[in-house]
Amino acid sequence: MDHAMKVDLDAGYWLTATHRCTQCRHEAPVTVLVVTEGCEHWNGVMWSIDQPSFVIDVGCELPLEVVRQRWLLNPNLGMPTVGERTVSDLANVCQHCGTRIEDDDLVEPGGPFLPSNPASAVLVSCTPLEQPFTANEAEVWEEDALPGLLQRFSQRD
Repeated sequence: MDHAMKVDLDAGYWLTATHRCTQCRHEAPVTVLVVTEGCEHWNGVMWSIDQPSFVIDVGCELPLEVVRQRWLLNPNLGMPTVGERTVSDLANVCQHCGTRIEDDDLVEPGGPFLPSNPASAVLVSCTPLEQPFTANEAEVWEEDALPGLLQRFSQRD
């Protein structure tokens, strides 16, 4: 993992797949966010994101439309609303037992979003982000294999 920071997402994708819950061992739908255009802010310094990267551990208020799009892709996410904004950390939760599924498990090599074989890559769906937004608390996880996989995911959908 790189570090906690503010991330401006100008363009990106939601990736959706399934993952075996470590608690109950059932397959559960999971969703992660990938930024393809944007910038990072950390300790007053800003720089452009130069390759597609996972945005994980988002822990801040998000615009309602962003969470709505995420919820439509994977309804295993509560939508507690506060006025025009939704408080959500975009956590994936097992639909069978309620266990939180950690982002790190999803974006490791061999996980559902960095599959080790082509047959598993076919099981990932890719949906463009509908609107830009800022995540005031997030981590960016760069992975060298992601640009090639993302190209394959987005060409197929």
